[in-house]
Amino acid sequence: MLPDAHSTPDAGDAPRPFAGHAGKITAIEYSPDGRHIATASKDATVRLWDPLTGQELQKLDTTYRAEDSVQWFPDGRHFISSSMCDDYIRTWDTETGEQVREYFFRGGSCIALSPDGTLLAAGSACYSGSVIFFNTKTGDEHVHSLDGPSRACRRVLFSPNGSTLAIVLDDAYEKNLCIVFNVLGDCKTVFVQHTSKVLDVAFSPNGEQFSYTTTDDDIPICSTSS
Repeated sequence: MLPDAHSTPDAGDAPRPFAGHAGKITAIEYSPDGRHIATASKDATVRLWDPLTGQELQKLDTTYRAEDSVQWFPDGRHFISSSMCDDYIRTWDTETGEQVREYFFRGGSCIALSPDGTLLAAGSACYSGSVIFFNTKTGDEHVHSLDGPSRACRRVLFSPNGSTLAIVLDDAYEKNLCIVFNVLGDCKTVFVQHTSKVLDVAFSPNGEQFSYTTTDDDIPICSTSS
């Protein structure tokens, strides 16, 4: 069972080392309650830490491949990890330290969980083609094809209400950002027209707007009304 970190560090606390990984740390994320930190590394492990003490709480071996992404479920007990070099996205139970589910998807290191944790979106950073939506309760999947010059994904992000998904593609120029509306329905896809490459995207807290950054230093703000 994962020890409970009974407190969280204050902003004024001195930095503390988190020693343990044998390779580069590629992803880090706090649990929803702030009591634990999950890290992924090129040493093919995911590790859990006490943010108050820096103590390693669990070491979870994945494969011989490096892990690139971690995301927590809202319950703070389960999280997912993935790698662009592996064909599986894994769900872990921090209470037992065991893998409880896996999803097959080639190169699916671009992952996002819906706010309620019931839907997992996965986009491939290595291969072109599609984004897959997985039902995290049943494992059922729905494939949504993407159009565009390359269609490999750099980032996927759900809106706060979980109905919309933003996808940053790895195309070199325009049309590398698309918005998928009604992800549980007809999955209407709209490509955002821009003259330079989009680097990142974010939703407003109410989900009614999104903004994105580009290589020409623009930060447009757009409505999510489809």
